[in-house]
Amino acid sequence: MLFLGDQAEDITWYRARLFETVATVLIIFILLYDVFNLYRASHLKYQQSYQNSIRDPPDPPLQSKLFLRRVKPIAAHRK
Repeated sequence: MLFLGDQAEDITWYRARLFETVATVLIIFILLYDVFNLYRASHLKYQQSYQNSIRDPPDPPLQSKLFLRRVKPIAAHRK
């Protein structure tokens, strides 16, 4: 419909294409910004988890925090 007659060469057609291009680029940048923010948050959580894991005291295997977190729910369920 846009390519019929002299209206295809009108300035509004070029303005519409410019708006479409700018909107598409803006959406791509917003998505990239969101992805990098999620990556940064995930990386910070990973670093914090790693720091917590290396500071965990070297307890005997049956007394470690991870073991107790896994065993307590199972033991409570069996009672």
